[in-house]
Amino acid sequence: MRAFIVLMPVVVAVGFSAWTAIGPNGGPIYSGGIATADPPTIYLAPYASPANLVKSTNGGESWFFTSGQIPTYPQNILVHPSDPEVVYALTGAALYKTTNGGASWSVYSLPSSNYFRALRFNPLNPEVLYAVGYNYAGSVYRTVLARSINAGVNWQVFFCDTAAPSYGYSLAVDPIDTNVIYVGGYRGIGATTLHRSSDCGDTLCHHQ
Repeated sequence: MRAFIVLMPVVVAVGFSAWTAIGPNGGPIYSGGIATADPPTIYLAPYASPANLVKSTNGGESWFFTSGQIPTYPQNILVHPSDPEVVYALTGAALYKTTNGGASWSVYSLPSSNYFRALRFNPLNPEVLYAVGYNYAGSVYRTVLARSINAGVNWQVFFCDTAAPSYGYSLAVDPIDTNVIYVGGYRGIGATTLHRSSDCGDTLCHHQ
């Protein structure tokens, strides 16, 4: 007598049990930031105008709205790496800063004729901030990187070296060699771009 082995398909659910819905309410979330504290303080920016940040001081177990308002929704928020009460909110044409956990905000002007989409610290010096976006003053939009060395008070703008229309959307700073910065975006129709600087943004080289 022959023995037969029947192979049955087995469906395995992967990943669903690893995630737990923890809220918060308040609308679609555009960006968020977390402070390196224990328990961590978390800030989320809902899509609302005006906007109150949603905050948790216990690692996401509970949430509440901050009392201070930002006139429009932030494109990007950053939480200071060593002080969870200091938060930056980038709204495109302006930068807002709180030093009391969102209870009130101060506004800093960004260089005119620019719209910024991403904001990052220098990982080794949070007094240095970078913002990426595009300049719309000329006949074509051009990708720009802005740098502040005094925590957002003053800014210097650097143009990426391309004459074609381009738009900056993302930004990364090397955590080891903070002179190295990467700017990502797109140029023309369907063409992605990557720019790299090895001198803190003074010179931006173009790579497609």
